[in-house]
Amino acid sequence: MPIPHLVRKVKLPEKILRQTLVVLIQQHLVRFYTHFDGGSDMVYYECDWMQIYELLHAGKIIRVVEDRFGADVCGTVKTFGMCYWC
Repeated sequence: MPIPHLVRKVKLPEKILRQTLVVLIQQHLVRFYTHFDGGSDMVYYECDWMQIYELLHAGKIIRVVEDRFGADVCGTVKTFGMCYWC
């Protein structure tokens, strides 16, 4: 969905919507595609629902790892970035 449609749908100022999209894109929760159409660029935004689902379940996964292997192992996994959602 392009920005003009999003602005109308969510009823937020465009500046705030753009700032919010930047954060969501950085967190890999929204994907964007640029389409070049007749000299003007059209950017489409799409929710990455699998990433959001994984983020919602990350706490439970971390708890299971801590229960099974201990806090030291979970800390090591987070330190070395072996799981991107930690």
